[in-house]
Amino acid sequence: MPVFHRETSVSAATENISAASNDKGSLLMKFLLLGGLALAATVAAKKWFYPYTIEDLDGRVRYIDTLIKNNMSLRWNILGKAGPGFRRILEKRNDEVRLIKTNMNTEPDRTKIVAWMTFKWSQLHEIKACYLRLRELELDVTVEIEERMRSLRGSQNPLLASPGPRAN
Repeated sequence: MPVFHRETSVSAATENISAASNDKGSLLMKFLLLGGLALAATVAAKKWFYPYTIEDLDGRVRYIDTLIKNNMSLRWNILGKAGPGFRRILEKRNDEVRLIKTNMNTEPDRTKIVAWMTFKWSQLHEIKACYLRLRELELDVTVEIEERMRSLRGSQNPLLASPGPRAN
């Protein structure tokens, strides 16, 4: 705060006060701007490194389950003996998803900020790791299906052969 003497004019005092408040105001604005940028960068980094949610895990489990079911049907059974093994792995991954969901209910109180942030960080890490394991399983199932389809087409299986022109 500026110091005023009796001989200071009113206009000079007004200029000194406005200059002093502008300096503090601009300093406050700089801190607010810096804090806003830091918050935005933190949110963006979280979304970049941990883009998956528990709903993504559920969707991935359903997709892989449908993929396995469709390729283990009585008509096709493309997966053959590998199908039950993939089914067991999918059940393990589904158990992991359910465990993550259950652990979400044990969230610590937000007043204990360190415990809460540690919990949230571990949840994000577990979701990402589980999602990547599900993607790996999906790729394994897809590769197995493609290899079996290729081998069945190579053996001239009449069920998988493309229909050619019919002779009358």
